[in-house]
Amino acid sequence: MLCSVKLADSKAIFEYRSDKKTNQYQGFITDNVTEVEDFISRLSTEIKVSGTWFQLAIILKSNNKIIGDLGSHFIQDQKDAVELSCTISKSFQDKGFATEALTAKKAFLFGELGKRKLIASVDP
Repeated sequence: MLCSVKLADSKAIFEYRSDKKTNQYQGFITDNVTEVEDFISRLSTEIKVSGTWFQLAIILKSNNKIIGDLGSHFIQDQKDAVELSCTISKSFQDKGFATEALTAKKAFLFGELGKRKLIASVDP
């Protein structure tokens, strides 16, 4: 399940975003909950605002636990393109959650929003 990230999610996000080893290739690794709160407060609260990031929480249906997040960057000078990011808690990796979340997000971006290009960086 995907839901907009809220300030109330800060502690749950801190749990997996503070793992420096697992997130070594991510653009945001945090040392404290306050940094997560600052991160969330800078996010757009509306989807499809040019030049902003919109972040969704990836929530495990069985217990409503946040296990990751999925970001969309609506690039200012590229109206038909979106940059994607995905972070999954180490204990929930290799179980298909990122694939499921990204597939749903891709369908929404191409279908509802009419985007035609996705951009992502991968560091193997």
